[in-house]
Amino acid sequence: MLAIIGTLGAAILTGLIGNALVQKWQQRNWFAQQRHLVYQRELDDLKSLLEEVTSSINSRFFSMRILLASIKRNSPEFESHLAAYALEVRCWNIKLQSFYNRISIYIDRYLTNYLEDNVQKSFYRAGMGLENLSRQRREGKEINPITISNVEKEMMTLTAKIRDFSLGLTSSIEDRRNLIRDGKVIFYVSGNISEYSTFQLLKILFTREIDRIYVVCPA
Repeated sequence: MLAIIGTLGAAILTGLIGNALVQKWQQRNWFAQQRHLVYQRELDDLKSLLEEVTSSINSRFFSMRILLASIKRNSPEFESHLAAYALEVRCWNIKLQSFYNRISIYIDRYLTNYLEDNVQKSFYRAGMGLENLSRQRREGKEINPITISNVEKEMMTLTAKIRDFSLGLTSSIEDRRNLIRDGKVIFYVSGNISEYSTFQLLKILFTREIDRIYVVCPA
């Protein structure tokens, strides 16, 4: 009788433990799926941000080049090019605050500051020169070649700023993509103990080279 009770007790205990383990595994699997969905949305947002920022910068810069060439050639299409440039400036200014916010949230403040302090200010300086040339063109004044040369220098500076920003943005997004895909490496130090599971901590008790111990966790 005692043997039967013992067997039944063991079976019940095994069943309870088994159910608990299954539930825990299902819960971990569900959380992993949800985390994957969140990371996928973040990657999609990063891709969208990169395309939108790059497209907006290139579009505005291209309109500046077209307008400058129109002024230099005294083109009859000057007014249409000026209107197209004004539209690009308006679109850029509308999107700019959104770019600042999203770059800060998804990437870091450094790139936001670079966009604001370097790219935007360079856009502004070159734009002021273009607007001055456009006023002279409209008023029928003779345009000093030195003035055009100064605007061209500002645009060359702007080209370098855009290139550096684009490289930084692309590199940061790629780093974030790799982190989301591969996870982050966390070495065993006192400040990171909370990142380790109980099982992992128990394994460390039997490990000699503690400095080489690490785990890979989701980003």
